[in-house]
Amino acid sequence: MTKKFHFIRALTFDCFGTLFRPKHAIGKLYELKAKEHNIVIDPIALNNSFLQTYKKYDTLKPNFGTEMNGEKVEEEAKITKLWWKNVVFETFLNCQEFDIKVLELLFEDLYESFKKGDFYEVFEETPQVLKTLKSKGFLLGIISNMDHRIVYSSSISFVKPQSQIFEEAFRKTRLFQPTVDRNSVLHVGDDKLKDYDGATKFGNKALLLKRYNSIDNSTDDSNTISNLNEIFKHLVK
Repeated sequence: MTKKFHFIRALTFDCFGTLFRPKHAIGKLYELKAKEHNIVIDPIALNNSFLQTYKKYDTLKPNFGTEMNGEKVEEEAKITKLWWKNVVFETFLNCQEFDIKVLELLFEDLYESFKKGDFYEVFEETPQVLKTLKSKGFLLGIISNMDHRIVYSSSISFVKPQSQIFEEAFRKTRLFQPTVDRNSVLHVGDDKLKDYDGATKFGNKALLLKRYNSIDNSTDDSNTISNLNEIFKHLVK
């Protein structure tokens, strides 16, 4: 049975995996850019190395190297860029030896390509769903664990599922609609812990997006959707 949400006035969305995705596996994107620098490398090995390296740095220096204690971090852009530089360098060096000067140029090229959005694509239904929601009078926002180049948890030094990032989004929502309460905000995302649990713990409503039929019995099916179009079945305004 589809769960209906009454009196929703604002919706917040996760970005990565919810509104858009990379055009290819990260290892393939790295390999394509490396080829432009006359570097031949196995994309599968690159992808495996990236996954391991990203996990390592996300554990050692979470939130793209910024502190998660609520303190504003100075020179945030430089810090997050250095974080990514370490990830990219180690990802490539785990696969084969490189001239550091070549890696420097490759990293700058990769960083700018991701910054400009060259390697991302929006899901097919995303533009129309957002347009329709806006036309119906819903206030729309983003809550995402991404760095300063897109929408950034690092800017407030907290990440999902920490309640402080939902608190900040709620504070900004009330700047536009002062009478909104937590119960009238619906968050949509594809991560059970970070999105669904984080939002509901804060007091928001939530829908868990399962695009790829992942098996997860920990969430009531009435609170899950398989694409963004299904949001409308849950809204009663």
